[in-house]
Parts: sequence; C-alpha cells; structure tokens
Amino acid sequence: MQDTLVTITGKYRGIDFEVSFAAWAYRILENKILEYYRKKQCHESKFAQMSNTGSDSTLSEPDPTFQDKLVNCLKMINRANNRHARVLNLRYQGYTTGEICDRLEITRNSIYIALSRARSMLKLCLQRGDIG
Repeated sequence: MQDTLVTITGKYRGIDFEVSFAAWAYRILENKILEYYRKKQCHESKFAQMSNTGSDSTLSEPDPTFQDKLVNCLKMINRANNRHARVLNLRYQGYTTGEICDRLEITRNSIYIALSRARSMLKLCLQRGDIG
C-alpha cells in the first residue's frame, strides 16, 4: 500500500486523467498488488527449488576455475553488448528493476529483455566457453 501511495504521489501531477483520478489510482493499486504476488511467487519457487537440491552437507567442493571462467564470460558479454553486461551486473549487485531503469534511463520492458538475453549468453558461455 505504501508503494502505491508513493507512486500515486509522484505521478499524479503529470497525468491528464481520461476517466477520473480515483479510477487511475485504483488501477495503480491493482498493478502493485499483482506485482507483489508475482514477486512473492517467484521468490517462493526459487527457494523451493533450492530446498529440493539437498542439504548443505551434500554440496560438492566449488570449482576453483569457476570464478575465472565467470569473469571471462562477463568480459565476452560486455564486448558483445555493453547494455546486457551492465544490466546483469547491476542486477547482481542487488539493484531493483526500477532502480536499473532510472539509472540507465530505459524502460522496464527493455530491462527484462536485456536481462533475459544476458542470462542466456552467460549460461551459454559457462557451458561452452563462448557466447555463440
């Protein structure tokens, strides 16, 4: 609810209302609630997957070359598409989608597309050694 009020407060002055302020504000509330439940479901599914993989005692030793391989892959992604690498790096650092949008001055949709492509490139690079 607080996020909804912050969004409404920040945007209401620049909006020409086609129907009414109340309808517009209610639509923002609906969108925020849907966004909350999507995030919650995604978060729960990630933790469910992690709990299904086994306990901490069954974890194998980390590959000592993995960090070097990861850095090389990130460099390859950066050479291929700087925006993809920046989005991936900012997301890894913990920035939210909204913060990344503001920082890079691009739309949410562009962020999701770039992040999806960057993750695919990273996965391909870690599996094969190149980004295709």
